[in-house]
Amino acid sequence: FARALFQRKLRRTLIKDRFKVRMVERAQDPLPPLPSPIEMVRAIARYDSSVAELAAAELAKLRPRLVVNSARLRTDNDLGTAMCDMSRRYLGVEFDYVGHIEQEDSVWLSVVRRRPLLIDSPTSKSARNIERIARRILALATTREQTKVATPVPIVPAEPNLYEVLWTHRGASDEELRRAYKRQREIYQQDSLPLTSLLTEEELARERARVDEAYDTLLDPIRRRAYDKSTFPEAEAGEQPPRPEVDAALAAERAMLRAELAREIHPETEFSGALLKKVRQSLGIEIEEIANRTKISVSHLKAIEEEDFRSLPAAVYTRGFVQEVAKYLKVDPAQVSRSYLKRHRAWRQAHGVDP
Repeated sequence: FARALFQRKLRRTLIKDRFKVRMVERAQDPLPPLPSPIEMVRAIARYDSSVAELAAAELAKLRPRLVVNSARLRTDNDLGTAMCDMSRRYLGVEFDYVGHIEQEDSVWLSVVRRRPLLIDSPTSKSARNIERIARRILALATTREQTKVATPVPIVPAEPNLYEVLWTHRGASDEELRRAYKRQREIYQQDSLPLTSLLTEEELARERARVDEAYDTLLDPIRRRAYDKSTFPEAEAGEQPPRPEVDAALAAERAMLRAELAREIHPETEFSGALLKKVRQSLGIEIEEIANRTKISVSHLKAIEEEDFRSLPAAVYTRGFVQEVAKYLKVDPAQVSRSYLKRHRAWRQAHGVDP
């Protein structure tokens, strides 16, 4: 899809110049059908560098959106990010990953009943996934004018540095390097879905060797220091290494959530589990991060956000949990615990549960 999209876009750009169209066709002749956009740009550069620069600029403007459907496993949830990374590296196409939709029986039942999922089963995981996808698309649409165009692919190929091989940053800790290595090893395995039609077996073996080399070098403090000095000689002492950028869809969604929260949160706000989740998502914080810092179990944190009061402990403990979450999210702990416990008590009274 991405290969055909680029070719169609390039033809439309050059349609009025027959000479350039023929030149692009000549450059494409020795390449396989539907070649990688990066390969095509570099093939054009051998004939005309100015047309190659135009093609690279058009490639940088491509921002198709990606949704992963029927996600069943945890690895499926990471598939979209992996596909975007591989597309950027081997095709030069920057996808906006807007989310995944989990596979559930509620989806099949809504089809059988001929009712929209968000009406038939609004609290299902799939419905919440669709809501988040819609929110991200809306956020991208409202910030499209401010969206930064991706950097055009270099016409002269350059080898990625070892940090780029692991898709991490120069300030990465040892733990971040281990996680990045594990993720890359999972991607660069036989029959890897994100790499479908991108690499031959020889290229795959070469990429896996490069991932191993990056991991061995960067996890050794002495070798890493020597590598940094030789690869980044212009870096000044004490300069902070650059941090990885957040993808456009996620950044737009967070900006939109923060704007909504600025209107919703005031001294009279009643904090629900959904509102706490919205605050957390606007800050880009994962539940596991809160669990590690507060020592509250992930299951209890999820129960707080989903208002699964049956799974929460007695009110005195729930109050402490909610206050710790509020402190971490930098909202008023007293207001949050007071309004949340009010909802907690109302549910217990309605269901005849002892406090």
